Amino acid sequence: MKNPLNKRIKKELKSDITKYLVIFLFMIMLISLVSGFLVADNSFEDAYNKGFDKYNIEDGHFALNREVDETFIKQLEASTGTTIYNLSYFEEKNDKSKDNNHATIRVYKQRETVNLVCLMSGKMPEVDNEIALDRMYADNSGIKVGDTISIGGRTLVVSGLIAMPDYSCLFEKNSDMMFDAINFSVAVMTNQAFEAFQSVHMTYNYAWNYAQKVERTDVEKADKLSETFLDDLTKEIKSYDESVIDEVNIYEATKKAMKEAISNCNIKPDHVLIDAMKLDIDIPSTSITNIAERDALVKNGI
Repeated sequence: MKNPLNKRIKKELKSDITKYLVIFLFMIMLISLVSGFLVADNSFEDAYNKGFDKYNIEDGHFALNREVDETFIKQLEASTGTTIYNLSYFEEKNDKSKDNNHATIRVYKQRETVNLVCLMSGKMPEVDNEIALDRMYADNSGIKVGDTISIGGRTLVVSGLIAMPDYSCLFEKNSDMMFDAINFSVAVMTNQAFEAFQSVHMTYNYAWNYAQKVERTDVEKADKLSETFLDDLTKEIKSYDESVIDEVNIYEATKKAMKEAISNCNIKPDHVLIDAMKLDIDIPSTSITNIAERDALVKNGI
C-alpha cells in the first residue's frame, strides 16, 4: 500500500515552493557566513602568530628617565636571561597638523633587530630630511608620500607610510581608553637625523625578549617571567644608582641629576636658580646660597 503522505508532501512543496526556497537560501547563506567567519578567524590568528617571528616583536618594554650605559645593559641581560634593545624616542608637535591641532609625533630610529617596521608605501628614510609616518595617522591627516611636515622647527619630507607592530593601534599611553590616530603618530628617521635632532623631549625606552621562547598561550608563565624581570630590573637600577654615586661622589652625582632634570624639561628654561652649586649648562643660571638672595632674585623677575 502506498504511503498517502508522499502525495501530501509533494502537494505541500508545490503549493509553498516560495517559502521553502527562501528557507533553503537562508540556510545556505547562514552556513556560508559562519564558514567565512571561521576561515577569517583562522587566517587572522595565523597572521598574528607569524607576526611575532616575522617582526621579532618584543616580550615587554620599560622606560627610564635617563640613558644607561652598556655595562648596565649587559648586567641586566645576564641576571634576567633576556636580550635588551634600545628603543629610545623623542616627541615633538607637528606644526602643520590638520586643523592646527598640533598632533604629537613620537620619533624612533630605524629598527633593525626588534619590533621591525612594515613599509606600507613609499620608501624608508634615506637622508636626514626624510621621515616615515604611521599610515593610519597619515590617512586621517590627508598626508601623502612626498608631502612635508614640520616638527621641532624642522621641515621634513614624508618618504613613506609605515606600520609598527608595537603600535598596531595608536595608543599614546597605556592608560588611554581609546586609540587616537588623529592627534598622535609614530615615525622613524635615519639614525644620523635622530642623533642630530637633540630634542629635549627624550624618553629612554628599552625593549626585551626572553632567551627562552614563551608560548603566547601560556599566560601564567608569561606573567611570572614578567614579575621576575621587573624585580630584577629594580635591583639592577638600585645597584646602578649606587655605583654612580660611588664613582663620582654624592656632590657630583647631585650635579649630574640636576643637569639631567634640566635637559628633560618639556619647556626650555630662560634662567635657572640653583641651590648652592654651579652647573656647567648652556642656560643662564644663578647659584643661590641663602633665602634672602633667592627672594630678591625672584622679586626682580630673574
